[in-house]
Amino acid sequence: MFEQTTLTISRWLYGLTITSCAVWLAWLCFAHLPLWGALFLLPVLCMLAAMVGAPLLAAASLLAGTMGALLMLMVRRWTASPRSGA
Repeated sequence: MFEQTTLTISRWLYGLTITSCAVWLAWLCFAHLPLWGALFLLPVLCMLAAMVGAPLLAAASLLAGTMGALLMLMVRRWTASPRSGA
């Protein structure tokens, strides 16, 4: 249960962060560069962001998922009735 909660939270955070970064990068390229520059620079910047950012985001989302699962576990322990055996 703990591992599944950690994995679920980590996947959601990783996906949301990667998606928001990709949208921000696309907006930055297309809003501030001419069309030919944006079409050339966007794939290059996406590759650089993936090489540098993906391992960092994976570690951060794993840490956040673990902390979220620990928080859920503590709340369940505090709110459980004494007879439930939790």
